[in-house]
This record gives sequence, structure tokens and C-alpha cells, in this order.
Amino acid sequence: MEKTKVEQKGNYPARQVYQITPAGHDYLRVELRRQLFDTEERTKVFDPLNAALAFSHLLDHSELREALQGQLEWTHSRLAWVTEQQAYWNEQGVTLPQAQIITHGLAYLKGEIYWLEEFLATIDGQNGQGLKADGPTGVSSSEREAI
Repeated sequence: MEKTKVEQKGNYPARQVYQITPAGHDYLRVELRRQLFDTEERTKVFDPLNAALAFSHLLDHSELREALQGQLEWTHSRLAWVTEQQAYWNEQGVTLPQAQIITHGLAYLKGEIYWLEEFLATIDGQNGQGLKADGPTGVSSSEREAI
């Protein structure tokens, strides 16, 4: 990055304007290629919800259910917001890769909603009798059949 100019409008403080250097542009292109082709880094996903779930046995059944319901409500609202963004950006004439970023986000959110709804249904089906997995990985028998 390099400073290109200083702007000042009215009584506002002066604002520094920067631009990417040719070397920075080259580096950005190298990093873009690395991110597009690198599949190893995609396996390093940390979700704070999963970290909390690992220790959720320390909470009571109703508190876990309330937290998951809150996650579900937030995810529904986020899905609605991203859907609105999709409509806006489609009107702006975005490129196919840019449009697919939004589509990818929508698919992720829809998957999260499905997972949360299934999780809540499983908890409700256990009627507060502890949180035991149905099968060695926690995948229900109906889900194993679908897989």
C-alpha cells in the first residue's frame, strides 16, 4: 500500500487515501490463486458453537435447548438478510463468482437450519432423559439411511 493523496471535506479531519502498489497487486493475485486451489486450509474450520457443544453436558437440558432455539432464530434472520442482499446484488449486475458467494452462504445457512431443527427435534424426543446419541456418531438411524 502507498499513500496517494490527502483529502479534506469541510471541517472534517484530513483523510489519507491509499492504493495498492504493483508489488501488492502481484501478492494479492498469488494469494487469490492459493486460496482458490488450496483444499487443505478448508479443513481448519473452527465454529464456536461446536466448541460450546463439546461441553454442553455441563448445562441442563432446558438451557441447551434454549440456546439452540436462539441459534435457530438467529440463523433464520441471517438467512432472510442474506436473501435480501442477494436480491440487491443481483440488481447491481454482479459477476457469476460474486453471485455464487451469496448462493454458497445461503446453502450454508439452510444446512445450519436443517441441522439445528433436527438437533432440537432429537432433544425434544428424549424428553429430558439425558442427551444420548442415537448411534456411534450421533447420526440418527433415519439420517444414516438417507446417507
